[in-house]
Amino acid sequence: MKKLLTILLTFVFLWNTSMVVQAETPMLDIELTSQNAFVIDVSSGQVLLDKNADGRIYPASMTKMMTAIIAIEHLPDLNEHIMIPEEALVGLKEANASVAGFVAGDNPTVEELLYGIALPSGADCSNTIALHIAGSIEAYVELMNQKAKELGMDNTHYVNVTGLHEDEHYTTCRDLAKLMAYNKQNPTFAKIFSEETYITSPTIYNPEGLEFKSTSKAQITKEGYYLPGFIGAKTGFTNEAGHGMTSWAELNGMDLVVVNAQAMTYILDHSHIIDTMNILNALSHWKKTTILPGNTTLKEIQVKHRFETETIPIISGEEIIYDLPDDLIVETNLNLPDSIESETKEKEIQGALTIQADQYSLYEQDFTVTIPKEKSWIGRILKWFHNLFS
Repeated sequence: MKKLLTILLTFVFLWNTSMVVQAETPMLDIELTSQNAFVIDVSSGQVLLDKNADGRIYPASMTKMMTAIIAIEHLPDLNEHIMIPEEALVGLKEANASVAGFVAGDNPTVEELLYGIALPSGADCSNTIALHIAGSIEAYVELMNQKAKELGMDNTHYVNVTGLHEDEHYTTCRDLAKLMAYNKQNPTFAKIFSEETYITSPTIYNPEGLEFKSTSKAQITKEGYYLPGFIGAKTGFTNEAGHGMTSWAELNGMDLVVVNAQAMTYILDHSHIIDTMNILNALSHWKKTTILPGNTTLKEIQVKHRFETETIPIISGEEIIYDLPDDLIVETNLNLPDSIESETKEKEIQGALTIQADQYSLYEQDFTVTIPKEKSWIGRILKWFHNLFS
């Protein structure tokens, strides 16, 4: 991955930097079943894996991340009750859609509907929320597309609120990462989408309430999968989309969003979870590494005048931190002389700062340092005569 950075090197005397810094950071080298994948540390923006991240995919029920965040932002009272209308259930059985289990006439709270969207991926809850807020599915979809535009999800287009397959209902792994990075900052979203189980208040046909189980966490627990740092997720599946999963994790100081899509198409397959597990286990051997400390003297140049020596410290500016494999050895080289003689006038010398780790050039910058002139007027005269006759 290539990305542009800037650094300021501070000098005691006159200085200027030149050329934009260019950095190449390592990425995960891992075999995945998923045809598309994207991993980012959202705290820094560093991309850790990019496998066809901008390729068009069908989000399936990962759509419901957008459905949910629109609802959360429009319905601040989680205890508000919303009646399940007949209209919200039309066609769901025929489409073989996932449902939470509410029936027409049930009167769940907003919170219960959100759990129904998040855990069992209930299309009945998604439709109910959409109809309540916008009056129609189509109007709610407009809100979803507007939000996608606001978040910079430039390759996303929604047609429905459930993720049931339609050719013009699409997104990318990179766009889903943008959505999750935004959503998980919302405390309500983060809490609901990280739970494993939830039981509603009594319903018409369930006096003990409906029990919801997370389509991801319940499977992880059942199969004994180990996903270090894993917090929450939303999965999705249709025959056309295959299996997909958008999740977030906190691991070794990294604030991770992990997206994979177009994994195996067998309905009971766990390839999307296994891919996420393998990614997180690989990243358990990574850590945040300071490759350039802030406000630190990198080198001191001794400027030799006629009657004295002056020291110019080269001091780093902003601290630079990358996520790196923990076995990488970082080496820093500042290409400047240890000492230099002053002249009758100021002069410029060229320098270069490079930071490497194995084959990766983590940081490169060329810059110019201005060396002060001879401090003594007698020294300047003597150097002038020396230069004249030499």
